Amino acid sequence: MTRDPPIALTLFSGDDIAAHLDGLAELLQACILAGASIGFITPHTREDSNAFWARKVLPAVNDGTRLLLVARRNGTIAGSVQLDYDTPANQPHRAEIRKLLVHPDFRRQGIARALMAEIERHASRLRRSLITLDTRTGDS
Repeated sequence: MTRDPPIALTLFSGDDIAAHLDGLAELLQACILAGASIGFITPHTREDSNAFWARKVLPAVNDGTRLLLVARRNGTIAGSVQLDYDTPANQPHRAEIRKLLVHPDFRRQGIARALMAEIERHASRLRRSLITLDTRTGDS
């Protein structure tokens, strides 16, 4: 029995996002086409996916208001999760999980669990003690 190669978890910078835009767009596109409830409606083009990462996520990462944690196996992007900690001044303890994504080809391998555990560690480091995640029953 062969084991799958380990998953590498990496915090992406804005430069990393730009360098891996195609892989991130593929991840988002695959999840949307698989029916994930992540705030997008179909039809959703590859260009729409590229624009999401380049116009929404990259600026927030560069501004220091969002973290992007990416899971890769053998260099292929298998999943990602974002921690948005751009909160009002009276809520410095809060953060929101955004877009927990696992590519359909990599599901049921513990990737979402690993992403969540690691992003929670980063939230704790940022002194964010209340983390929210909107989800839908049956999304997997």
